[in-house]
Amino acid sequence: MKTAIAVLCVVLALMIGCDDDEDCVNCPGPAPSPTLQNVWPNADSSSWTYDYQMRQWEADVTIYPTRAQVPTTSPSWSEIFGLCESHAPQTPFAITDRVYTMKFNGMTTTGAGVTAQNLETALEVVGGANAGQIAAARTPALLRRLYAARPDLREKILSSPGQTSENDRAGWSTISGAPAQIEEFPILVHGGPWEKASNYIGTYYNDVVRLAWKFLTSNLFTGSEFSYQLMPNFAEDLVLHCRVYRRMTVTAPAGTFQQALDCLYWLDYGITTVTDVYGDPKGYTRTYDYGRVIYAPTVGPVHSYERWGVEPGDPPSGGFMDITIDLTASSTLED
Repeated sequence: MKTAIAVLCVVLALMIGCDDDEDCVNCPGPAPSPTLQNVWPNADSSSWTYDYQMRQWEADVTIYPTRAQVPTTSPSWSEIFGLCESHAPQTPFAITDRVYTMKFNGMTTTGAGVTAQNLETALEVVGGANAGQIAAARTPALLRRLYAARPDLREKILSSPGQTSENDRAGWSTISGAPAQIEEFPILVHGGPWEKASNYIGTYYNDVVRLAWKFLTSNLFTGSEFSYQLMPNFAEDLVLHCRVYRRMTVTAPAGTFQQALDCLYWLDYGITTVTDVYGDPKGYTRTYDYGRVIYAPTVGPVHSYERWGVEPGDPPSGGFMDITIDLTASSTLED
């Protein structure tokens, strides 16, 4: 009788599997379903470590004589998915390998008075004479990218609150030239003043009360989408689009994760005016970034890929840089 009870207990344990908020990597049963609360754990001191690779290419931007000639077509989600799976550009002129880290470290208050969790990020050099050297994120990744993508907004960005010190201005000078060893932080998995609410996960920018970025909303069923206007204090045509594309099993250096959410993103920077060195207009152009983040329940982001500077078209083309991160370790995996 005791043997039968013991066997029954084991069977029940295997059938029950994991609760939706338990660490499911080592669970005996099926992984929990993803929820907004479990796809990115946010207990203080939670940390993540990733292999990071940035590749760079020479890329020319198409300049159109008039604004009306700039393509306004948007990529389909199937195109975005296909590009994430198999975009095969020419040989890069530079490849940079780093270790990317994230850690929740207490709370922070923005210049606009918003109090949120402080998600710190850093890039660490691997190998060579500079091994172990760490570059901390000084300027928000999205703001750096916006500065590069929209030359017409640069003076406005530099004069915004929190960006006017000499140190900040010196930091901007490395962006537009794209030297081989610049340290660019991911956009799709970034840090800063971070917040998880009942219906979204996002980050804030220093001088605005409104969210600067949304990673996810509470609608996590396959096929759900959202669009979000980014930083309207700088421009009205900066829009982030996201689609929960599928659930999947994904393998990263840190392990194999079930019921992971494969989320696709594209970031439209709108139409920008191109000027010459004297500030005279040369024409107009439009680029966007695309990518994906795969979130594992109870673990957080385990993989991300993003490509910058793509031009609309059929198919989309171009791009001067991509960044890939893969999870190697996390405190959320510890027993």
